[in-house]
Amino acid sequence: MTAPPPGPTGRDLGRRWTVAALIEDAAHAASTYKPGHMDVFIKDLESVPGMVEDFQKIFKVLARLAEEELPTNPGVSDLLTDVARVQGTVAKVAEEVPRGAKVKHRTDLERLERPRRNERLWNAP
Repeated sequence: MTAPPPGPTGRDLGRRWTVAALIEDAAHAASTYKPGHMDVFIKDLESVPGMVEDFQKIFKVLARLAEEELPTNPGVSDLLTDVARVQGTVAKVAEEVPRGAKVKHRTDLERLERPRRNERLWNAP
């Protein structure tokens, strides 16, 4: 049996499950994320709910596979469905992240949208 091909990131996944390796890659990408400015970070936070929903889809697919295609005990599908359901709740909570960031940084964002005349003169390098 030959080893699986390298994953999308080019690294050898060996016998690791591709989905798990991709999630690990995503976590690593998050750890090196440097948005450069607050408004970029807040804009990027708008993708948080969708990220959680995508994670939820993984468990929905696994639950369906376990129920319909794999020779697993029915309880396995039930457990995966429970994880997907919880992720749905997490996705609803995640919708508050971009809104909350905008509220917490309202003054800063307003200054970016409507800077004072020659405000750059006061900004520290």
